[in-house]
Amino acid sequence: MAEALREELGRLLLLGVKDPRVHGVVVTAVKLTDDLREARVYFVVEGGATDERLAEVREGLEKVKGFLRREVGKAIRARTTPDLHFHFDESIARGAHIERLLDEIRRER
Repeated sequence: MAEALREELGRLLLLGVKDPRVHGVVVTAVKLTDDLREARVYFVVEGGATDERLAEVREGLEKVKGFLRREVGKAIRARTTPDLHFHFDESIARGAHIERLLDEIRRER
């Protein structure tokens, strides 16, 4: 179910949401609670996320949360649609930082 949510949210953010604040948002993962009532939606922003851009994206996601939840509910036809909580996925940025550090070490050798 988490994968179905991720795919549907990604599709909706790309094609269904008109709010320009969420353009360039990519859903990387969805984690559901055991009772399926809440979903932690992890996302990144194409082109990087400055603090200002991230605040703008969060505002946009909160604004369209009801629309997303309603449309996801229609698409997955579950008994209940989980409440969506959006979180910036820092793992990709951390991975890129570690890769840069490793490259520096390799160059120094």
